Amino acid sequence: MSNPADILPLLDRGLAALQRQDYRQAIADLTTCCHQIVDAQDPYFVKAQMALARAYRGLGDTQAAIELCQTLINHPDREVNQWAWSLLALLDQGEAPADLDAMPTTEFKAQRADKNRVHVSLPRVADSYFFVLLMAILTPLLLGALLTMGIGWILGQKAFLPLLYLGLGVTFLLNGSALLFSNILMDWQQRHFYQTQWINLGEVQKYSPEAGELLLRICRRRNIKLPRLGFIDDRRPMIFSYGIFRQQSRLIVSKGVFRYLDNEEIALLYAHELGHILSADSMLMTFVSAWGQVFYSGYGLLYQVIQKVPGPGAWLLLIPTSLCYGLFQINQACNLYFSRSREYYADHFAVEHTGNPNALVRALVKLSKAIVKQERQAEKPALFLEALRNFGIYDPLTTGTCERANRFVPQTIYRLLAWDWSNPWHSLLAWRSSHPLLGKRVLLLTHYAEQLGLNTEYHLASAYYLPSELKPPQRYQRLTGEIFIANLPILGAVLGSGLALLSGVKATMAWNQGLLLGLGLGLLSQSLLRRFLSLSLSAKDILTLLSEPALSPVQGTNIQWQGKLRLRQSVPGKWPKLYFHDRTAVIPVRYPYWLHWQFPFRSPVKVLEPFLEHTCTVTGQVQRGLVPYLTLYRVTAKEKPTVHSYAAWPAYGLSLVFLVLAYYWR
Repeated sequence: MSNPADILPLLDRGLAALQRQDYRQAIADLTTCCHQIVDAQDPYFVKAQMALARAYRGLGDTQAAIELCQTLINHPDREVNQWAWSLLALLDQGEAPADLDAMPTTEFKAQRADKNRVHVSLPRVADSYFFVLLMAILTPLLLGALLTMGIGWILGQKAFLPLLYLGLGVTFLLNGSALLFSNILMDWQQRHFYQTQWINLGEVQKYSPEAGELLLRICRRRNIKLPRLGFIDDRRPMIFSYGIFRQQSRLIVSKGVFRYLDNEEIALLYAHELGHILSADSMLMTFVSAWGQVFYSGYGLLYQVIQKVPGPGAWLLLIPTSLCYGLFQINQACNLYFSRSREYYADHFAVEHTGNPNALVRALVKLSKAIVKQERQAEKPALFLEALRNFGIYDPLTTGTCERANRFVPQTIYRLLAWDWSNPWHSLLAWRSSHPLLGKRVLLLTHYAEQLGLNTEYHLASAYYLPSELKPPQRYQRLTGEIFIANLPILGAVLGSGLALLSGVKATMAWNQGLLLGLGLGLLSQSLLRRFLSLSLSAKDILTLLSEPALSPVQGTNIQWQGKLRLRQSVPGKWPKLYFHDRTAVIPVRYPYWLHWQFPFRSPVKVLEPFLEHTCTVTGQVQRGLVPYLTLYRVTAKEKPTVHSYAAWPAYGLSLVFLVLAYYWR
């Protein structure tokens, strides 16, 4: 077998040229790479041959591409064989394949340590357990106190203290009930909503012998019972644990994990969840989240009733349904910090008990790809993804960056993840995520691999040396301006009310007018700046733009792309999800669903129906928060009427309302 250290740079250069459609350079580099590899069964040789076939096809040399495919159809690897037959059929027909880049991964996996038990140092990336525990307990108490204090302040001084004591008492009662009944509640929830099946260790070992051996080894060493193992028959991958006591813990996995991951990757996920159980994370998360699960159960039950109740009865039930869902979201928000902080420790535990940080990197990237793919293809949304968001191994709301990771060369993958550690916005937005950002997490796992003297997955060891159009001082200068734009309504309101009070004319009236005037002008200025002040970044396709670490949540990048729109159902009670994809990647779309309340009173599904699953041209602006998204401005296609989204109308309309109120305030 050829030396990977000599071959890999040349192969990567050829794949990068292919990615940017420089076919002549790709052919030159890939041909040289093939000549340097002696063994025709070498995975690098196979990957180079497959890439060469695509490069010849892109250049228009169909005959050369066909000859390569005819060689590859005799390959013993079934995936390579099928890929070659598929491309050969398309070349013979002269048709453009829908998934030109969909070829199997044939590169080497990065190594693991020789021993299962290793020691790696955990950098100071998260707070101490005591501080996290204190915050997890105090947050709901403070929230209950603030809510009741606000009500007491409105009702008067006499009601203030009694309501404060009532709020604290109710909060203690909810958390105390959670301590006593959380396992019973969550077991019922698993059975009723998610159809969880309880399985034995043998079922796990069929998919991952290493996971079974690891569970037994660690549980025996720590002298605890094997967690009760559960299985959800859903292709969306998720693994999570819960339980007040270690001896009564549950560890549940969905079918998607077994479908998309291999033996050692599944074992890493089980080790990660065992880390949560043994460090009491699962106990504390169950304790602080159980009352939120009560409200989510109420939301789920009421939603099922709404589906069966016709007419006005359904509308009346929307009030308690929305209340239950809102209280669940409040509980989720209270626990984001705790959930996010403890993931680093569970990853550290998994690495020390397997010696395999690279497998966890692969697992996280694969899960990121699989969850987005399955969410787009599923006929029904998965309640467990949202309800157990804080319990799982990743945040399903922030996993879309590497959606087509199996098609990307290593450099592309770490460029896609670079935003998570190199963009100054990442630390300002991370509080909205239930887990550490994927890029930061895999970079820490790469640090563990380097401590163990291993090669790193996706070449992430060189991630810090990514080129960027902005140097750190320039980035933070731009960040200051973007924060100013993001807070313009607040700054306008403060400035307007301050100037009004200084005028000394009818202080109360002047303050109200100044506040509304400043708020209206600030919101209008912000909307106009965000609409017309865009970044000048390369945007020839989705993948090129998403690989840019300079993307901003405030200043977008104007785009005009050709591809297809897809509409998918979301969690019950929410608007459907809209996606746009071209030949390189997929991006979620922000579409103003409030439009169906306007004339001519047609739902977004009806408005966009002529374009769905058909090639169209979209114009809009791409911004990047925790996930990238496309704000849609216009959709056009041949022989179809142009659709405008009017995405800025709500902000313009609200600013106009504030300005009118300020003018007529008396």
